[in-house]
Amino acid sequence: TENFYRHVAESSLPLLALGVGHVDDVVPEWILSIFRKALLTTVRAEKVGVALESRFGVAALRFPCPALFCVPCGEEKRIESVRRVALVFGASSRDSIPCQEIADDACEFTMGFYRTLLERFRDRLDFSVVCHYIDELPAAFREFGNCGVDIRYSYDAQEYANIYRTFDFVVSPRVHGCGIASSLGIPSIHVSHDVLRSDTAEGFRARMLSTQTTLDEAVEAFRDELESAKETNARLIERKAATFAEYADAVRKALKNASPVRYD
Repeated sequence: TENFYRHVAESSLPLLALGVGHVDDVVPEWILSIFRKALLTTVRAEKVGVALESRFGVAALRFPCPALFCVPCGEEKRIESVRRVALVFGASSRDSIPCQEIADDACEFTMGFYRTLLERFRDRLDFSVVCHYIDELPAAFREFGNCGVDIRYSYDAQEYANIYRTFDFVVSPRVHGCGIASSLGIPSIHVSHDVLRSDTAEGFRARMLSTQTTLDEAVEAFRDELESAKETNARLIERKAATFAEYADAVRKALKNASPVRYD
């Protein structure tokens, strides 16, 4: 990884640093050289931009994570009512590997929330469980294999837009799910379990819940979001188009300052 970044820093290629979500307390000089070289830096949270400018003199614009555009503008889903709901799985450290797990309390809250949704809404909604990591499948089948719901997974990341397109609403402790949902114009609820991911999910306009939320409050939030899904769908699509135009304008202006690339 370090060799890759050193190559980026030393090459003559124009550089854009888009969607920065975190700044470590200690940043190696070879990483800083990349930020200082970037023609444009965008951040997902205001505090990240403040840290970059105050500590390292790097100016940044705040935009949602560029994953918002993983589905091209104009290819979003139009939602009239909610029938199919995705429950995105997130495993704790017991059932996952480092850097892919969610916090234990978030896992416990999410599993309880999902069981409650299945209990109270299965007579009117079709639920599926969606896994983003193959190591989570055993835990997903252990938790929901006997609940009569589909458990979805693909080894091909490109398939996930098609998987999510089959749903009208998404509940997820993972920003992956909220990001794809928002890109498709699908309303979502995010179970927040750390500040970094919360900032990103807020940029996707997900409804935020915390592990301190009671189950009754979470269910009420779910019910509210179902009732407003058509209006939220329209707002998400409109906002995505406007954000893309703003992003494209910022990139266009930045690239005007790019030097010609030499390949000799």
